[in-house]
This record gives sequence, structure tokens and C-alpha cells, in this order.
Amino acid sequence: MQKDIWDNNIQVPNIDEIKEAYKNPPDYIEMNIRLQGKSAHRFHFAKTLLSSVFKDYNEEEIIAYLVRQGAEKEIEKLSHIWSKIQD
Repeated sequence: MQKDIWDNNIQVPNIDEIKEAYKNPPDYIEMNIRLQGKSAHRFHFAKTLLSSVFKDYNEEEIIAYLVRQGAEKEIEKLSHIWSKIQD
């Protein structure tokens, strides 16, 4: 069973490293990942659903969209946690 990343202890971030990454983003990122179990099922279902609704998009575009949405969701979680730490 895969463990959620949020089940681990949260460390105080290195702000300088984060600022540097924000200032100098890469032009592209090659990805080669393996999903299994529940994650693979969910991803496959979402990809199949989106592919059947958005016929004008190819598989790569659908996968890129799902990855972007996942990243956005994690940024929202981090923002929420950060605001709680600041209070």
C-alpha cells in the first residue's frame, strides 16, 4: 500500500531554495513514473474520462493536464499549511 506524502513529518522549508526554484523554473520536465494500485486505478479512470470528453486532446495532453492539476492541488495544500503556521 502506498503511503501518502502528508503522512510524514513536515519540515520547515528552505526559503532560499524555494525562491531560487521559483525564479529559475525549467522550460520542460521529462517524466517517467510508475503508478500502481489505487493511484494507478484513479489515474487511469481520470485519463479515460477526460479522453472520452475532450476528443480534441491527445493522450500526452491529457496526462500533462492531470499532472498540472495534481501539482496545483499540492500547492494549495502547502499554502493552507503555511497560512496556519503563520497564525
